[in-house]
Amino acid sequence: MILSTTSDIAGHRVVKTLGVVQGNATKTQKGGGFFTTHLAGGHDIQTMEGAAQGMLCSNAINLGGNAVIGTRYETYTLDNGFLTFMVYGTAVIVEAV
Repeated sequence: MILSTTSDIAGHRVVKTLGVVQGNATKTQKGGGFFTTHLAGGHDIQTMEGAAQGMLCSNAINLGGNAVIGTRYETYTLDNGFLTFMVYGTAVIVEAV
């Protein structure tokens, strides 16, 4: 799976746009583990990023994609003490040129 923060990928061309996909991971700020749709382990932001990217890629694959373009990353804190890491972008099918 190719992830790109730009709208193109060097050496590839987009042959089909499939739609917006996202992934996220959330954890409590009071030392608890974080969770996604499925329980995941770890407490640091890199682990949360990996879980969110894994969900993003799974969602893109489920649409038939082999890349995600325009990828963006966000983190935010909710009032109830949860920290969320979200990644989103556009699932596409690309082929090498």
